[in-house]
Amino acid sequence: KAQLILPTHANTFDQYPNFNVALVKNFKIRSLTFDILDKKDYQAGKDIGLVHHYDFDTGGRLTRFYYTALAKTIVKEIHVGAVKKRRHKAIPGYIKYANEYVFDTISTRFFYDVKGRLILKRYNEGMYYESTYFDYDEKGRVLREMRCKETNVSADKNQFTLGVQNVISEEKFEYQSTGEKQYKKKCLNDEGRIFREVIVNLDDAGNPTEFNENFTVTWISQQSKFIYDEFGRMKQRSFESNTDGTQAIRDTFEYDNRGNITWERQYKNGVLLNERSYLFDEKNELVTSYVIRDHIQKSMRITKLIYEYYSK
Repeated sequence: KAQLILPTHANTFDQYPNFNVALVKNFKIRSLTFDILDKKDYQAGKDIGLVHHYDFDTGGRLTRFYYTALAKTIVKEIHVGAVKKRRHKAIPGYIKYANEYVFDTISTRFFYDVKGRLILKRYNEGMYYESTYFDYDEKGRVLREMRCKETNVSADKNQFTLGVQNVISEEKFEYQSTGEKQYKKKCLNDEGRIFREVIVNLDDAGNPTEFNENFTVTWISQQSKFIYDEFGRMKQRSFESNTDGTQAIRDTFEYDNRGNITWERQYKNGVLLNERSYLFDEKNELVTSYVIRDHIQKSMRITKLIYEYYSK
């Protein structure tokens, strides 16, 4: 199937989607640029140059993600001179104003081991670098996650040479089988103390159906549930938490007869927040564009996908 973006067990509207690695590899996609246009209801959309860009290696794995963020808007005053015309009344000069947009570019790079597992994610904004390192067990489960603030001493800022590294936080994870289709994940802090426990339930195919999270030193609890259709595709994802009162988030997914997601909808406490609809290329079924409708802010984000390929 040509489903480019797959549902995950995380948030629907993450900055970098869960790309279908096999599909990206099969189509030899080198990069994807999401050309973004935001507009408010009853207002004309204006393209100010917002983009999300994704690079992939030949194995279909995401290697770099960057996006432009509006840093500030400069209002410029433009003086237009008078225009004199023969036999006609002269057009007087006037002043008009135009916006000039200044952007920051924020990027993340991804690095993998020989087994294709993510081992390093490095975030960069200006002179600030923050890296997350991952270690795994023989089953591919994350054993350790370490966040570090780092400095780049390379003269070429497109290259990274590690200078100073300061550990921000470190988490370790232990796994305990508690049943044929259930296991417990223990999360330990820098001091080796358990601060969170997660009970994970699985279906016959090994897909997670439920996460039950409890934070050991507080009253906070969180629960995630996942429902799949007869083809093993996720059709609903729900999340409940008492971190800020009672919150109930529910995401739903609709598919066409070719297996492509056509609609995603997100609800909070029963109220529709966002919905995303996709358009596809009729020949190769790749996504050509999608629209996110924000029902709370009364706005719309229109995104066009631009593909670049490795030579075939």
